[in-house]
Amino acid sequence: MTASFRIRKGKGNSATIYLRVTADNQRLEKKTRETVNPIFWNGKDSTVKNPNRVSATTDEKERLVELKKTLNGLSTYIADQYRNRKDTEIINGQWLDEVIEAYYNGGRRTELLDNLNNFLNHFIEKILPHKSAENSGKVLSTRTQDKYRKIIEHLKNFQTKENLNLKVSDYDKHISDRFQDYLKNDLKHSAVSIGREITIPKAILKDARRMGIQVNELVFTEVKGSKPETPCPILIIDKKRGIDELQQLKDFVTIDPRLKLCRDWMIIGIHTGQRVSDLFSLSPNQIITIGGERYLVHTQQKTGAKVEIPLHPDVLEILEKHGGNFPEKFLDNPDSNTTIFLKLIKRLCKRAGLDRLEYGKKYDEENKRYIYGHYPLYEVFNAHSLRRTFATMYYGEFPTSVIKSVTGHSTEQQLLNYIGKKDDPLARKFHEVWKRQREEAKAAEDIRKAN
Repeated sequence: MTASFRIRKGKGNSATIYLRVTADNQRLEKKTRETVNPIFWNGKDSTVKNPNRVSATTDEKERLVELKKTLNGLSTYIADQYRNRKDTEIINGQWLDEVIEAYYNGGRRTELLDNLNNFLNHFIEKILPHKSAENSGKVLSTRTQDKYRKIIEHLKNFQTKENLNLKVSDYDKHISDRFQDYLKNDLKHSAVSIGREITIPKAILKDARRMGIQVNELVFTEVKGSKPETPCPILIIDKKRGIDELQQLKDFVTIDPRLKLCRDWMIIGIHTGQRVSDLFSLSPNQIITIGGERYLVHTQQKTGAKVEIPLHPDVLEILEKHGGNFPEKFLDNPDSNTTIFLKLIKRLCKRAGLDRLEYGKKYDEENKRYIYGHYPLYEVFNAHSLRRTFATMYYGEFPTSVIKSVTGHSTEQQLLNYIGKKDDPLARKFHEVWKRQREEAKAAEDIRKAN
């Protein structure tokens, strides 16, 4: 590969300097940002004349010195880029344009993005809006994208605090561990949150690798996130033990209109199995009738899953009470509405006597973190408990495939993990069948003897 310069005269005493590259049996020529007075150009040597041997002002000579340095630097940079090119790079006019621009801008696109903060900015602007979940292929929900943005903000603040200016390839298990300590000690995040949060930088680094940016490959195997079980207390409905906390909630008498409204929403949540974000977006327009029975067809906000929810008699009764509509919301703003709902849930459960000790988490305002322990049920019962109560209440009554079609879980194993159940080994099914066969044989024998 050879590189040289030539000029193309324009109007007056200014000529544009062009870079000519000969490589791979090609002759490429592109304009640089430099100009020169033709009288100071040495056409034979394709460069600027020696400033000490021309008749020029001091300013002109100083400019010629800088111009010579710039052209020499550009020539060296082009040679380095060609020598270190990847096998997949195509040497053409576009390549030369990119390299020239990179010389003036401090590096090629991938070189600039090798700086971790630069890549994080690029990720937010160009990649995140179109990023898909690996398991479903669907574009990440707004909520998940917000989580990415928050972790990126934490990662930048972590670098500032630690006085780090990392390259993408610098991010390894050691840096991940330090970031984890930052989340725990500085931001007071819980182990549950951190277990999920440290996996997000790994996902971001995968996109960097796809772009050809160098990453530390060990980070994908050495940094392991965790998903500790998040306590989510439920209402116990166990007829054999004579416990029915749902009925206890329904039987509680109150004249407080907000508590009545809260109870209606709780019952709807328990019998529909929907997340609170979906619960308050339910509409009577989504109700259809099939075979004389009424169903609610709803597309879940978090996953985009379309679910068909059979409407329980208790839900139909609430709709009828509200003139065929769902109960009114507490506030129009979704976040504020949810906040009030959560507060009312705890107040209602306390008033209804749901005070058995249950393992859960409470937020410690002083230390700004969740504290795990055993508390009265009304202190740790939350909106998510409604959905989990639904899944647990009907587990064993209906096939898991039926339940997950309502909750929107993509696999039965996800549902079983969600409600804390272990999948029965297939071999156990044999014993169930054999037991039923023995019972049927015994019944047949009893009938035979009776006759």
